[in-house]
Amino acid sequence: MANSWLGRRERIVIGVGVGVLLLIGLIPILRGLNKKYDVSRSQLVQATNRLENARELRAVIDAERSGQNAIIEQIKKRPGNFDLYSFTSRCLRELELENRYNLENQRMPSGGALEGVQLTLTGVSMEEVVDLLHKVYSSNNLIVLQRLQYLRPARDGKGLECLLTFMTPKAFSLKAKKADRRPRKRRSLPR
Repeated sequence: MANSWLGRRERIVIGVGVGVLLLIGLIPILRGLNKKYDVSRSQLVQATNRLENARELRAVIDAERSGQNAIIEQIKKRPGNFDLYSFTSRCLRELELENRYNLENQRMPSGGALEGVQLTLTGVSMEEVVDLLHKVYSSNNLIVLQRLQYLRPARDGKGLECLLTFMTPKAFSLKAKKADRRPRKRRSLPR
């Protein structure tokens, strides 16, 4: 009944007006939903990037751990009483360098995890130095040349002189490691 007095043109104008009002009212709602969608999408991209970074970091950590495990296995293969000083001295005797070296224990700043020796060779040939390095490295005792201070002609003109510092991780026993894992007894305070 109410519509009967409106003409066709008025109904179209009212319909278009209501449509425009609805559109004006829906635009901010749609923009708000679109903003939330954009924020959600950017959060998803950031989360994906963080996940990828975490995977890369885990791969690096796993690689380092496998390297550490290989080093630990190599240390376990050494004799339990391995001593770098004694080993180096034995290598020097085997290469017949007895009277041409000075060997000293070296303090290492690693808090006791490494041991080192400082070796001074005098009157040796380059071939003897190379033979010594080959013998030390081929032993698979995880010994590294930390520093070559100098390699120069000897002062007396007979051969070369050099100052080398070798280092290696200290040997550890598995029993000591297991003992460290045991829970300690609690001490009760005297009353």
